[in-house]
Amino acid sequence: MLDFDFIEWDDTNERKVGDHGLTRDDVEDVLRTAHPVKGVSPTSGRPMAEGWTDGGRYVRVVYETTDAGGVVVLRPVTAYEVDPP
Repeated sequence: MLDFDFIEWDDTNERKVGDHGLTRDDVEDVLRTAHPVKGVSPTSGRPMAEGWTDGGRYVRVVYETTDAGGVVVLRPVTAYEVDPP
């Protein structure tokens, strides 16, 4: 599981995720999974996680993290379906 306390959403990242046919729930399924595949985005250099949604889609989530006084905030930047490994 990824180590974070809070997932930050706003209109911008929700719209970006929605542009790829995904929902907040899809993204949060991947981020909260017990064993996501972790790596670095080949295009942005940001951290990413891949995993299955509860609906059976395999999704890559690119995100940023900040530490706000000991609270780790994870902000999805984008998410999209990819082929499973």
